[in-house]
Amino acid sequence: MKPSAIYECLVGGIGQWDFTGDFVPCELLLTGEAAFPVLVSPQKQVLIAVSQFGKGRIVVVSHEEILKNSRFSQFLQNAVDWLRPSPGALVGVHRNFDSLSELLLGAGIKVQLGVGLIASSGVYCIDAYDDTQAKALVQFVKGGGGLLIGGQAWHWASQHGVDRVLFEFPGNRVTSMAGVYFTGNAVETGVFKVSKKIPEIPLTVSDQEADKIHTFVAEGGGLLIGGQAWYWASQHQDRAAVAEYPGNKILNHFGISILGMNIKADKYPAQLPMEHYHFRHALSLFQRHVDKEEPFQPPLTSWLQRLRQDCSAFLRIPAEDCPTYNSLHLILIKVLRRTGIPRVSKQCPVKSNSKEAVLLSLATELSQNTADCAALVQKPGDGVCLPPSTSRITVEIAGTNAGGTAWRSTGLYLPDGSTAVITLPCTAISAGLQVQIGCHSDDLTNAKELMRAPVVIRKCQVNCQNQSVSCLWGGLIYIVVPGGSQLGKVPIAVEGAIKAPFFRLGETCKRQWQTNIRHYPAPWAELATENLILTVPADNIRHVENPEPLLTLWDQITWAIATLAAAPAKFPRPERIVTDVQISAGWMHAGYPIMGHLDSVKEMVNVEHMRTTGLWGPIHELGHNQQRAGWEFPPHTTEATCNLWSVYVHEKVLGIPRNKAHEALRPACRKERIKGYLEEGAQLKDWSVWTALETYLQLQEGFGWEPFIALFSEYQKILTIPKDNPSKMNMWAQKFSLQVNKNLAPFFMAWGWPIKNEVSSELATLPVWEENPMKKYIPVKI
Repeated sequence: MKPSAIYECLVGGIGQWDFTGDFVPCELLLTGEAAFPVLVSPQKQVLIAVSQFGKGRIVVVSHEEILKNSRFSQFLQNAVDWLRPSPGALVGVHRNFDSLSELLLGAGIKVQLGVGLIASSGVYCIDAYDDTQAKALVQFVKGGGGLLIGGQAWHWASQHGVDRVLFEFPGNRVTSMAGVYFTGNAVETGVFKVSKKIPEIPLTVSDQEADKIHTFVAEGGGLLIGGQAWYWASQHQDRAAVAEYPGNKILNHFGISILGMNIKADKYPAQLPMEHYHFRHALSLFQRHVDKEEPFQPPLTSWLQRLRQDCSAFLRIPAEDCPTYNSLHLILIKVLRRTGIPRVSKQCPVKSNSKEAVLLSLATELSQNTADCAALVQKPGDGVCLPPSTSRITVEIAGTNAGGTAWRSTGLYLPDGSTAVITLPCTAISAGLQVQIGCHSDDLTNAKELMRAPVVIRKCQVNCQNQSVSCLWGGLIYIVVPGGSQLGKVPIAVEGAIKAPFFRLGETCKRQWQTNIRHYPAPWAELATENLILTVPADNIRHVENPEPLLTLWDQITWAIATLAAAPAKFPRPERIVTDVQISAGWMHAGYPIMGHLDSVKEMVNVEHMRTTGLWGPIHELGHNQQRAGWEFPPHTTEATCNLWSVYVHEKVLGIPRNKAHEALRPACRKERIKGYLEEGAQLKDWSVWTALETYLQLQEGFGWEPFIALFSEYQKILTIPKDNPSKMNMWAQKFSLQVNKNLAPFFMAWGWPIKNEVSSELATLPVWEENPMKKYIPVKI
């Protein structure tokens, strides 16, 4: 059951929580992943909680009187109903709870009173003051039993010490296994409302209480706080976790921050304070070595990558209102001005654990905190200087967006270290638009070697009509339009930028391209169709006299991709393929944008090469962007089904048969792969990439592409699709069989798919697939 359903079950029929009377409950502490509160007082103290452990369930109440008082009869019935592993399960009640036994018997519940824990019990009710049965109770719950336990620990704490409650109070020796603890804190009683939904766990502190917490600690209080920011960071990619994650609004005040990164689950040895990395200490050592131009020594040499990441995070904390932060900013600016920005390129790579890598990250972050990044440092003079334009250039972008968040090209480029002023109409100010400089969006922070700075793009929110934006590394200028926007055509005026080569099929004049546009000075160019935009070095396309044949072919490719995906011919958002000197993973990778190495440019802008040699890599990545969770079985098919689009496009558009489109699809390779897979027992752990693709290719060769298109269309309309792979695989096998009116269960079973008996029986009523290519591998029944 989902937690919300459990909660509704427990509070059903309860009008209010009456905690008045002679008993004083204690606060409960929740730490378990499955634990959640049922009742939280107005003072944010948990009074009733539930959890699960192993196969069993547990309900914890904050005073044993709750288990005896008829005012709680409805709740106790609800609790026992939820705790019972089966409707007729026996409920054992400790001898101290005669009244509870009578209450349950009156509700028609089978009860056994006055006995210890016995094997026949489905639920056991006990107080929290005797730990002689602790081990047995833990095993009872772990094996599937239900436990209802009540007590308070404030009196025990007064006799034995508050600091011993969590680990030594008898009840905690039982409930701690489910992440619920009795504490030594007494709770103010009263009559409490029944919450409409699960109350929040009080340990979740709002950042709105940051000032109160700061005061509490300043006056001598202690703060124990925990959390992770990587999930928040993944949901707020345009915001700095170190500055805006709610927990950091509390912690930054104390000189501690939670970063938006995760670390490897491992055992980490304890270190002496002087041996352990510390940001300020590492920064001090770094500054000293730079000032004295000394070679780096341990421990700094082993800290450089960490220092680089932490400097980047630290510089995202607003410093204007904090003298300490501001002084550190000034120190880092001084360091960077002294050294200058290091050279970094494919010909001059930089190791990630080096002084140069730290300086590159510092340069990027400091430039984003400086009004005029050109005045920050002088870059090495080994490139072509592109002076910004002094004229005002007006362009128009599409402000209506039916797809996901989209980059709208302006055809303009901001030179390195320059500042542009972008003017937008008033209607666009509150529309959630962003200005983005640069398209090379891969973050290379974790790369072992750098051929460019780790982060080279800059984004800023449009919050005024005349928006100033600069970027140390320069880049093409984009307006980022949120999904669902309905702004129509948006005129934009830009000062300080230069024009970049840009050609849009069906709109750009071929003569203007030949005489002017392709010669624009920006180093990057874009070629666009209705469904795709290619971003490549300008020098790779300046020789192209007429981009129309190339883009017409790309149009045909994207139409074919949409056809197989059963999607509209016009994509809701055009795909983007961006080439870069270095990317974060592989030769190319999917996403928005698709990223590829510079060496891949030649295969994407040469029509003859595309039609003769093929275009497997880019189509493979475009195929990734068409994969859908409903018919994907990760990790098996992640690198397999995307290749359906590669095969389809090569055969339907480029005229290249599958056996020539990729060497892995040569008949001999395919035959050997099937043989090897079956010889190993046709185990799903081995069913991936080319082996998994083979299953789909056999279906396609038997029935054509139409069943795939029909099923991809059908899946778009299915509202409920199972989450686990076995169920999803059975659904696919069932639907494909019905689509082609053949029993495909034997085929899928030969491939090792976990076809259920009921699905196999259902499909057995369909005609046999006589041409089943796996038939020769299926054992003949005698």
